[in-house]
Amino acid sequence: MTGSPLCKPERNVSSFTANPKKAQDRFDAFTDSINATLESVLSHSSSSESPILEAVQAVGLRSFSSADVAHIKGRRLILVSDLVQNTHQVSFTKGVVPYESFRLGRTLDALRAPLGGVRVDILFLSRPNIGSAASLIDWWQRYFTDSGASIASVQRIVG
Repeated sequence: MTGSPLCKPERNVSSFTANPKKAQDRFDAFTDSINATLESVLSHSSSSESPILEAVQAVGLRSFSSADVAHIKGRRLILVSDLVQNTHQVSFTKGVVPYESFRLGRTLDALRAPLGGVRVDILFLSRPNIGSAASLIDWWQRYFTDSGASIASVQRIVG
């Protein structure tokens, strides 16, 4: 289901109001799809670029802005990343770009994601030698806020 909105279906439903077997089948299809996507992503070799901003913007445009999903309350984005953006437009490989410079330039306007009303969970994959984790997390929190989202949680994963 790549490129399509994918919402977590209910797993446990009342047999009085729904069909528990169908609900379980939908939930199993959902988890199979998520697992296949994760396996595909994790099996790719490393890349010279890491277009996180562009990926978040694409998700906002394709999924959260679609007429089928835009009205749904409780929309969430889960970002699992080292948060090190690296493209020709914006690169954190030599240090985090000051957010005010990014915001005041034209780059934010070009890369802003339409995330109004979306709650974001960040699972930060901490790596050695990436600079200040606190400044990376702060940068992304400000970006999501400027994109209309709210931060639900930030969890640092060290490993």
